[in-house]
Amino acid sequence: ILNYEKVIVYHGEYQTILHQGITVSNITGQALFEQGNAPVREADYQFYFEPSLETILSFFETQIFANLFKQTLDESQLARNASRVKAMEQTMNNLADEDRRLKILQRKLNRKIDNKKQIDRYAGSRLWTGK
Repeated sequence: ILNYEKVIVYHGEYQTILHQGITVSNITGQALFEQGNAPVREADYQFYFEPSLETILSFFETQIFANLFKQTLDESQLARNASRVKAMEQTMNNLADEDRRLKILQRKLNRKIDNKKQIDRYAGSRLWTGK
């Protein structure tokens, strides 16, 4: 852009959701139309399109290919992370089940110990009473 004295860009402008207008912007910072509010005719300006259309198409082709490749890599990473999350969730469920099972076994063991102590007490009391 620095090589040019004046660069004017014609582009779309959002006005409403159903209507977009056309606007003109001078991106070199100079007054848009120095001759006042006179209507602009195409013959008043020369238009240069640089780089060439082939170069622009090649650039966008490269960008599209790179973005598609990046999207594929991102989707692969997302799938890998989702698989890890699923495995961790399954492990958490398994750990919760194992925790419940161990608590049940602990209660059973405590009951067996209490029962053995009760039987020992009963046997000891019968031994002293002689019955």
